[in-house]
Amino acid sequence: MTYIIMTLLLILAATFQTLSPAYGILGQVKIPILLAFVVYYSLNRNTATMLIAAFMAGILQDALSLSPLGYSSSIFLFIGWLMSRYRGLVMADSFITPVIFGAGTGIVATLMHALLLVHNNLINFNPFWILLRMLGSGFLCALITPVVFMLTKTLDRSVGNLETKENPCEFC
Repeated sequence: MTYIIMTLLLILAATFQTLSPAYGILGQVKIPILLAFVVYYSLNRNTATMLIAAFMAGILQDALSLSPLGYSSSIFLFIGWLMSRYRGLVMADSFITPVIFGAGTGIVATLMHALLLVHNNLINFNPFWILLRMLGSGFLCALITPVVFMLTKTLDRSVGNLETKENPCEFC
């Protein structure tokens, strides 16, 4: 059931990300919903499930953009692997964790993607534009990641993928 829910959610996330507007003031960045799912699966699931989610999210991201196929997958896999190695050190149920990790991954993923594109001469190096996109992506990812955490965790609990807590207060 985990992989069925993951596949459906990733298709929905890709659809919403594609349909979301690109904000000019934030460097023409769309809301990075697929990256938020990678953050969720990195902090809440085992490594194998996270790697599948990161690979699928990256393939969807590249298929829906002008980026060469595999760039986002490699970035998402690296970020997911790095976060999953340290998931025991953070409280994934806290509200602030998805905000901080969302902002951080938005900034890092955008920087890594820009460096790959510049290295292969697919875009011109413009530090102001790259910085603007990094900040825009970090901001939008910090906003959307807690929403993705809440909705995905609620759906996972309702279908039995996660155990329900006895205490209704997540932070108690």
